[in-house]
Amino acid sequence: MEKVYNKKRKELRSKGLVDIVFSWSIEDVLNKDLYKDQVKKIPETFLSTEQYRNSFLPSLIEETHSDLASSMESLYRAPFCEILSVKMSRNFRAPKNLFYYEIVVKRASDAENNDVGKYQPASGDLVAFTDVRPKCEDDLSQPGRSFHIAYVFRARDERITILSSNYLEMSSFTKQKQLHAVFLINMTTNVRIWNALHSKLKDGNIIEKVLRADSTVRIFIFLDGENCSVCFSEEKKNHPLVSDTLRLIWGPPGTGKTKTAAVLLFSLLKLKCRTLTCAPTNTAVMQVTARLLGIVKESLEFGMYGLGDIVLFGNSARMKVDGYEGLRDVFLDDRIDKLLKCLSCMEA
Repeated sequence: MEKVYNKKRKELRSKGLVDIVFSWSIEDVLNKDLYKDQVKKIPETFLSTEQYRNSFLPSLIEETHSDLASSMESLYRAPFCEILSVKMSRNFRAPKNLFYYEIVVKRASDAENNDVGKYQPASGDLVAFTDVRPKCEDDLSQPGRSFHIAYVFRARDERITILSSNYLEMSSFTKQKQLHAVFLINMTTNVRIWNALHSKLKDGNIIEKVLRADSTVRIFIFLDGENCSVCFSEEKKNHPLVSDTLRLIWGPPGTGKTKTAAVLLFSLLKLKCRTLTCAPTNTAVMQVTARLLGIVKESLEFGMYGLGDIVLFGNSARMKVDGYEGLRDVFLDDRIDKLLKCLSCMEA
């Protein structure tokens, strides 16, 4: 069990962005100029990984700060739920000045009406614990008003594990003075970006590999089978395309995640390897497909001939296919319509 605790403590230390958010007062959150002098224009090239981090970290912090400030301005319509119980967690040992709590929230199905208790906390949510439902940011700073910020570490049905920089005591709340959790923002994406900026692999920092000036050239040379004899020994021709330390294409904005995925798919296409590609959002699917089509079209010798090996499928309305130029050429529904017309002409 101690091994599990150590793993959780290690994971928590990486969440430096959460620590920064915990350090903000309400006045800091509402101060639009808090990071005004720290955010600089991001250059197109970087001399070192340290310069890269220093360029993106202030922007990431300011983006998180801006999102939180915007949520404060719309508290009157923020989702919330009622807290039924709060107790100190025995499963996790938090670092100094932080507290883990196990809380139980009121079921959404048990809500009294459509306006109360419909919020179900999720992992990565940043929530405000308060004894009233706030209508504006001033409600959180009134004298005698209980207010704490917490980060949802884990959510399983109505039982939630949270991390807080404040000590919570449920005994101070009564039926007349209930405790509520008000949703502010979800920090999952920003925490992942923060961790990616600080990540290291067993054979080096992933950012160093991505920023390597000749990385793109090496990839394209490796993909060109005709030049393998020039660039690689015979035993390296069948070497895996990706380093065995790379398990996930993951990184901050501007590191070429979409381009990398598209180049890998193009390489597999040239090798006549059937590949199924999925993504967590429709936007991600469309962007990868659009980038892949751009690379493929540059290599085609006869107009659109050669796109038959690429098929995009999904819900046309939700994917907004018409918003991307040329994707109708590979969209499955359009392919079916064209084939039906051709086959009907042949039968006639």
